[in-house]
Formats: sequence, structure tokens, C-alpha cells
Amino acid sequence: RLTEGNNRIRWIDYEEEEDLILDRLNSWGKYDIRDAYIVSVDVGCRAGELVRIKRNDITKEGLYIGDRKNDNPCTVPLTTRARNTLEIRSKTTNGDYLFPYKNYWYRNTFERLVNNLNLDDVCWHTLRHTCASRLVQGNMPLIHVKEWMGHKSIQTTMRYAHLAPKHLAQGINVLER
Repeated sequence: RLTEGNNRIRWIDYEEEEDLILDRLNSWGKYDIRDAYIVSVDVGCRAGELVRIKRNDITKEGLYIGDRKNDNPCTVPLTTRARNTLEIRSKTTNGDYLFPYKNYWYRNTFERLVNNLNLDDVCWHTLRHTCASRLVQGNMPLIHVKEWMGHKSIQTTMRYAHLAPKHLAQGINVLER
């Protein structure tokens, strides 16, 4: 498994996602991995949280994630595409679990994908970074990103703060008369 570096946080931009990753997974017929990708990026869940998603975890408010690393369960709002993906899987997957696999079931296909697309600095956890990065770049307050991502401390979330440097300029509006 690739380890996270201490420097740059790698995330997947929308062009890489649409033009490379999702297109390739669809062309390969790897719909389970595509669905897992969509939910992971749009929810920001860890691989271990993904495989524990059950049918009844989908609520009107979002996706209930009960077994989190920080021991604080929460409900994360769902994008339209994540909700559609989960609802389709809830109708087509046997059993309670929507991704009824063991941890790292995605590894062979995902490693083949990133090698095929020359995305050498991408691992599955990059999808979680992608969610956090998109939230910060979309002007979500860091304290809310912390809650969404289930970080134990704000220091973890602060790793993403540099992605929204324009927010400092908003202070001018506060201080100007």
C-alpha cells in the first residue's frame, strides 16, 4: 500500500475523474469499483467504512456511518450521484451490505487502473483526500469539514487549509469601513 507523504496532499481533480478514471472503469466493466469510487469520493469514507455500509444506513438526511475511526458516528449528506449509486446498489445487491467484500477487495483493479493511467501518486485513500479537498475548495468552513470527515482534531483538517488561501482576503471586507 502506498503511504501518505508529509508534503503535498494529492487529490483527484474533476477532469481526471471524468475523463480518465470513471471512463476507464466503465470501459472495463468494473461497475463495483466505479460505484465504490463514487461513494468514497462523495462521502469521504475510508475503505473500511465503505465495506460496512448497509441498506438501512441510507437515510433521508444522508449516509449514516456508525463505525468510524474517531468513535463518533455521524450522518454525512449525500450528493445526488452518491445517493443514486447507493439506492441502485440497495436494489441490486444481495444481503444487507452494499459493498459485500473484504477490506482491500478493490486493490488489484484499482492498482491496475492507476498504473494504466500513470497516476502513480494515487492510492485508495486519495479518494478521501479528494473529498476533503473539494469541500475546502468549495468554501466549506474547516470546522464543518472536520465533522464531515470525522477527524478527531482540527489539526488533521488544517492540512487542507492551504487549499483555500483566498479566504484570508475576505478579512479585508470585515476590516474595511
